[in-house]
Amino acid sequence: MSSIQTAHLEKTPVIALLREIALKELTGISVVKLPNATEYIIHIKNGSIVRITRTGFSMEKELFALLKQSGTVSNEAFVDAEKKRMTSMRRMLDILMDSGAVSLMLYSKIISALMRLLLIDLLYEEKGLFTFQLQEKVKPFHSVKPIAFLSLKRFHEEQQEHKKLVRRIIRDMHNEVSIANAKSLPFNDGLTFFENYLSGNLEFFEFFTSFLFCLTKKRCTLKNNFTGEAISDLLLRLAFRTVTLIAVILFAITITTSASYTEEKNEQEENNCEFCTMFKIQTATNFYEFSFERTAKKDDLLSSGLITAEDFKHYQIIQKQLDLKAEVDNDDN
Repeated sequence: MSSIQTAHLEKTPVIALLREIALKELTGISVVKLPNATEYIIHIKNGSIVRITRTGFSMEKELFALLKQSGTVSNEAFVDAEKKRMTSMRRMLDILMDSGAVSLMLYSKIISALMRLLLIDLLYEEKGLFTFQLQEKVKPFHSVKPIAFLSLKRFHEEQQEHKKLVRRIIRDMHNEVSIANAKSLPFNDGLTFFENYLSGNLEFFEFFTSFLFCLTKKRCTLKNNFTGEAISDLLLRLAFRTVTLIAVILFAITITTSASYTEEKNEQEENNCEFCTMFKIQTATNFYEFSFERTAKKDDLLSSGLITAEDFKHYQIIQKQLDLKAEVDNDDN
């Protein structure tokens, strides 16, 4: 293999490309560019995946969301950490870990799960450009177990026939699990999928496969967001949704009109357009997560009609610019 390898996912699936890298125990960085401008960046050390990120996906933000949703860390701890962050200029995660609110084991377990969830999403992609470049050093997540190709291959083979069910588990992972016979299963009735994972000792792929088997054998169920109670809650929130959408539309019109007022304000127009897009995406995301009580993904926002594909594409470009600026600032520090 040359120092740089390029392949199209239409011809060669991601799992086959990662297999080739693993067999040769290569170290380097792989970039997968999808048609919708989404990028996955995978750091690989000696054939094992040690870090994976995706455009618009913040590991730290998702970590905090999971900690709050699971109740693992109290709101008081978050409030205290935020106060210290404002005065000390330290990262909130560092403050929570130093205070003991978030243990290294808990951090490692959640980041490990998020890495694997991103990888599961990537395995489903069938269009895009895969590039791998050899590197002497890569940047792993601190204290997180690498993903060996054999474990990934085994998981991929076991879930191939249940793609729709896998997607449903990921979609509803913050909903409660109902167990038919709790004594015979390593799950707790009434806890969410992710809370069950955090309270157990299984590695994430093993836990996911075990839960998938449980669902296929109908020994347990995963509640969705369209039960009678959930629908009632959603109907009560329709007023909020209507007001939010009207506000976004009016705000967009106002910003666009004011930005176009004079040709001498080109730079201001660009900043206003960026701010408008970020505001719209963030508002739509907040509304979706408030309504459905789960992390909003791109497909969720698009299918709900809260945003358009063009909105998201523009948002990704802006987010990528901000990420690059943040990396430069971190390197300077």
